Amino acid sequence: MIKSVWHLATNNLAGRPGRTALLAVAVTLATTLSVLVAVSVGTLQHSYSESMGATAGTGDVHIRHRSYQRIDARQVMSMVRNWPDVEYAAARYEHRGQNLELPRSKKNVIVTLHGVEPEHDRKFFPVTLLEGRYIEKDGEAVLDGRAQQALDAKVGDVLDVEWQETKLTVVGIVEQPPMTVLQLPGVTTTLGTVQEIAGYPNKIRKVEIRVKQDTPIPPGLPGLAGEKPTVGDALMAAHQHELPEDAVFEAPANVRAGINRGVKWTNLIGQIITVLVCLATAFIIVTGLTTAVTERTRELAIMRCIGTGKLHIGAAQVVTGGFIAALGALFGTPLGIGLGYLLYLKNHEVLSAGFILNVPGILNAILATILAGLVGALYPAVMATRVQPLEALAARARQPRTAGIIICLVLGLLGALFEPAVLYFFDDAEQAFWIYLPYGLGVTFFGYCLLCVPVLYYLAPLLTSAIAKVLRLPRVLLHESVMATPFRHGLTAGALMMGLAMLVAIWTEGGNVLYGWFNTIKMPDAFLKTTDGLTPDMLKVIRETPGVTATCAIRAIPVQTRSVTFGIATITPPYTLFAASDVAEFLEMTDIEWIEGDKTTALKKLEQGKAVLVGREYYIARGMGVGAKVKLKTFTQGDQDFEIAGVVGAVGLDVAVSYYGIGGEYAEASVSTVFGTRADGATYFNIENPDLVLLTIDKDADEIALLDNLTKTLAPMARGVVQADSSRTIKRKINALSVRLMTVASSLALATLLIASFGVANLIVAEIYARRFEYGVIRAIGGQKGMLGRLIAGQTLVIAIVACITGTALGAQIALVAKEFHRRLVGITYDSALPWGVVAWGALIVIVMALGAAAPAMWRLMRKQPTTLLAADA
Repeated sequence: MIKSVWHLATNNLAGRPGRTALLAVAVTLATTLSVLVAVSVGTLQHSYSESMGATAGTGDVHIRHRSYQRIDARQVMSMVRNWPDVEYAAARYEHRGQNLELPRSKKNVIVTLHGVEPEHDRKFFPVTLLEGRYIEKDGEAVLDGRAQQALDAKVGDVLDVEWQETKLTVVGIVEQPPMTVLQLPGVTTTLGTVQEIAGYPNKIRKVEIRVKQDTPIPPGLPGLAGEKPTVGDALMAAHQHELPEDAVFEAPANVRAGINRGVKWTNLIGQIITVLVCLATAFIIVTGLTTAVTERTRELAIMRCIGTGKLHIGAAQVVTGGFIAALGALFGTPLGIGLGYLLYLKNHEVLSAGFILNVPGILNAILATILAGLVGALYPAVMATRVQPLEALAARARQPRTAGIIICLVLGLLGALFEPAVLYFFDDAEQAFWIYLPYGLGVTFFGYCLLCVPVLYYLAPLLTSAIAKVLRLPRVLLHESVMATPFRHGLTAGALMMGLAMLVAIWTEGGNVLYGWFNTIKMPDAFLKTTDGLTPDMLKVIRETPGVTATCAIRAIPVQTRSVTFGIATITPPYTLFAASDVAEFLEMTDIEWIEGDKTTALKKLEQGKAVLVGREYYIARGMGVGAKVKLKTFTQGDQDFEIAGVVGAVGLDVAVSYYGIGGEYAEASVSTVFGTRADGATYFNIENPDLVLLTIDKDADEIALLDNLTKTLAPMARGVVQADSSRTIKRKINALSVRLMTVASSLALATLLIASFGVANLIVAEIYARRFEYGVIRAIGGQKGMLGRLIAGQTLVIAIVACITGTALGAQIALVAKEFHRRLVGITYDSALPWGVVAWGALIVIVMALGAAAPAMWRLMRKQPTTLLAADA
């Protein structure tokens, strides 16, 4: 049986080499895209993990200040190094925002200075030297690749430190850590040198500790983040009580949890892309093999008459689909790996941890492609086994069954309504999310692909009439050509519409979030940020600057939430921002919207302590209003309940904090800032001097000049860098970045369209082959060759227009579902609007790509003589 099935399958493939090649190319491109995503995700995850590891170090545990400030080096280091279970320890001081200048090149760059103990630090933070040597004494420095390029520096150069007499001699160049493009360039020097530059002698930011691996772990000791207890956990349990009041232990498990969250997100994205690509592959194979079965009806009937069994014929179709998929995997896999490597080379400065082959991801992509081929071949296999010999030998053609159209309509509607049903029946938004994204999205795409068949069937009279008039064709001829094979035309439109749906969804949802929510946030006119706090003298200068009409000084730090989370608990970090400020001053200067509560009552509650103002997200996503309690993990008194004194609209503080990277090393992300008093900030979170000022600027003032002069005036007074940006500047940069990300995401949609275009080409080639005698008759009775070309173009336009209609509807539905998830998971609400410009451009791309795919077959058809076409059916 195996031999006969293989013979039938190879005969099927060899009999139509052109269309077999088209199907193989489509599957090859699909495999290429899946493998490209797999290797890109693997490389990105590796670099991300390496980057987070470089931030956390390789120690078993570290010590930091409770509120991410400075701790006394002499007190802590002497104590830690005397603990018997400590193998070695290293102190670090990171000073962000220092400006360095190279007199030789007249170039300068703002960097992060890493102050380290050279004899200990490399045990925790190994570096790769590209040139020179590592630092050995004060005044020496090694630059990472970005700092070296920005300064055009080389070993032996002497750098000036702005506003300092200190000089730094470059003794080495080290490899840039991975995934650090969005961070400041790094310069490593001795701990004492950085303490002198920062103006904080004997102060450190962090202590890295390596614990002796034979340290006993007490029975019953709990581990962090659900992991088994380690020697680091044992050290923390044994010595927690010995730490100074302002210092705390922090385990690398917190950083590992952040890495795991990033890995989960990228894995989920990769899985979704693979599912959608495989769906497109399956429908292309369904269309191609169904076409082959229809053409070979008589041949299959003869085979049945001479004794070939149904099982043999059906199995041959499945083997054919599997062979095409395997062929695509064979060529697509190395092509995907190659493109992934080229992408890595283009971004090697960001992905400096190296190229990762990600064998499991590649195998999943290959298996998914082959499975798509086998599944796509099932329906043609069933069709082939149902061929009745006498009926097939007697009939030249069969009209499509209305029952099949109805089945596609019912199944398509069930699939299309799966997303809304998930949201309706599951009150738990997170549970609904985990059903919708990995599974529901694929079901919805599948449903819309099936819906393309009844949409084409019922819109064909209208579409063919309009297109026939435009192309000067007999309407009956075009209509009969389309209606002869509505399933093939409809499923081809289904494969084609996927790319447009993705394009519409990306720009609809992205645009709605950007323009319907983010750009409507009422932010202060400007923000001013210092890396090392604002002194009273600096605040006085800011307030007295001409053109500044109101100010509010704030310090926002990441704190852990206990009673409420936003987003997906297993992926979103459980942090919010606690913003300590003079709340009365803050409310006075901001035109804030009160969702619940009022200013007078809220201020009274805030003055009494342990009360906060929260954003509308708490009210919308969690139903928490005035009087509800928010449990926060404080730095001084453990978990504490803070009463909600008022629910207010957004003022963009979250945006500013993310923009300036405040606390990003620890929190990774923050949602819905809570506003408290300075007194509560000092009591519960050890918050000292503010580091961020909200500014209201006179409308007649030159905003850019004012902020520029203000930063120059404050720079000599500050120990770190001073940054000032208007809200308009921040919004413009974030808008530009968002549009760039949506543009990159759109490349996936275009790749899916390219894959589907080969399905269109396959259909047109099959259509021409099946009706070549009919085309010959048309030419023989006086039809011009241009009419045949226009007829094929008309059929292609029907397919493309149906794809545009269903693709736009699917994209809009996905965006509406995403809007509901934003509301229920994060508490973000916004108005919905379809970006008609993107829809128009997307529809034009679909039509052009479809016509382009059909063009070669049209051209060959028009070049054939009538006698050739008539003789082909002999």
